[in-house]
Amino acid sequence: MFVELEVNGKSYGTYAFEEHFDKILVENLHRREGPIVKFDESALWAERERHPFMEGDPTGLQTSATAPIIAFRDGKILKDSMLTGEFLAARTLLEGFRDGKYTADKVFDTTRMAKYFALSELLGGRHSSGRWHNLRFYYNPITAKLEPIASEGDAGKEITDVFGIGSHPKDLDLFYQRLFDDSLFYRCYLHQLERVSKRSYLDKLLAKKKPELEKLQKNWLLSL
Repeated sequence: MFVELEVNGKSYGTYAFEEHFDKILVENLHRREGPIVKFDESALWAERERHPFMEGDPTGLQTSATAPIIAFRDGKILKDSMLTGEFLAARTLLEGFRDGKYTADKVFDTTRMAKYFALSELLGGRHSSGRWHNLRFYYNPITAKLEPIASEGDAGKEITDVFGIGSHPKDLDLFYQRLFDDSLFYRCYLHQLERVSKRSYLDKLLAKKKPELEKLQKNWLLSL
């Protein structure tokens, strides 16, 4: 969401306010509390810091294939037997998908995943969806499946191609190879791309967001 930042009566304009990966975010989305997991990226960044000019992936640390799967707020999770069990279930699902044991529909809410990737393309926000170390997943304890959480999209980039179309799967990280090679997910993704790229969808979206956009524009002009 966007908010106007004011400190001691002085306006600093409009800022993007983003929730962290915790219970509040989940409940604001009308979901029951459940773990949020990701691929651990610490080894990737440590290696890039040691070898800033390294090319390729000689050690295998620049890929999701070797990244442990961890949870946010793991201290709280480990103190709660139910959350611990749900985290273990989420990790098993994501590892099973990565290892080729499970299909996408077994692990993910396929429709939500397809919408997530399609909207990321529509908005030029591939920073979140197109880099494995930026992926975040909520484990829904009701459906026992993972749902994507959009964050750090860095939207507004020029759209020069469409993710998963035109590039050979072998050129993508293992996670994306598995995902876009899955025929059920891919068909759902193409359907969502077609749906959100229609002018009627964009017109309805802009009409729905018009009051909020006008308010943000007014606040931005007042801060100049």
